[in-house]
Amino acid sequence: MTAVHSFDYTAVAELSPTAARSWRSKQRSGFSRRVDPAAEAIRYAMENVEPTLLDGSFLEVGDSLFNGVGIRNFYARDPYPLERRAQSAHGSEDDHE
Repeated sequence: MTAVHSFDYTAVAELSPTAARSWRSKQRSGFSRRVDPAAEAIRYAMENVEPTLLDGSFLEVGDSLFNGVGIRNFYARDPYPLERRAQSAHGSEDDHE
């Protein structure tokens, strides 16, 4: 697995609900998104995907595969290049209304 410090937020990424490697499996499973750059895929996962789905999701960047924990970590790190939404699907203030 690629070291976290060398993650390329500008690379093309694919966000999938499972580690299924075949295209047919990904399409049947609910969502699969090819996103450029990876930072956008991470933001989509954190701000739009339900937490229960994110737990089983995977982000594929090049030959590296990252699970839901990895996606959360990339979003939380200082090098994350995009503005984070104040309220997201994961622990948002909207959940406490």
